[in-house]
Amino acid sequence: MNRSFTEEELRRLYKILRDSTNPMALRDLAWMQLLQETSIRVGELAKVKRHEAERWLRAGFYDLPEGQGKQPARDQATADDFQLTRIAIDALEYLLRVGQEQILRAGKTPGADAALIVGGAGIGISITDIQYRLRSWSSDAGIYAPVNAHMFFRAKPAAQLEEASV
Repeated sequence: MNRSFTEEELRRLYKILRDSTNPMALRDLAWMQLLQETSIRVGELAKVKRHEAERWLRAGFYDLPEGQGKQPARDQATADDFQLTRIAIDALEYLLRVGQEQILRAGKTPGADAALIVGGAGIGISITDIQYRLRSWSSDAGIYAPVNAHMFFRAKPAAQLEEASV
């Protein structure tokens, strides 16, 4: 599918998430913004650990382990290719904070190798969970065409949309 989210669809989707009383809505908004701002694939995002996100925040840019992900060739990449935007930074900080809360609520200890995106059981959510939640939120926003996480890659960066950050 080569379709991307339109600006209007993203506005509706992000508004539904911001206005929701679902406690996981803002967490979902954060990972959606991270997908949009970084072009990290959903499978890669589901594997990101807390210590990696913390390293990214300290450095101001993101990277994936060698051989993982479809990122610019390392010998041709510049720092700008992986630079974190303000929205990506806010999303990472939010996911770290809410993830720690979820882990503690589940009676577990938040270690460095814990997942960045955590569900109610205090463990990382799966790619399937992410895809399901995206489809569910999209439907709530009145987006009835088939959707998938790849649609964020070609969408206008969240920074260019109103009220973009978590």
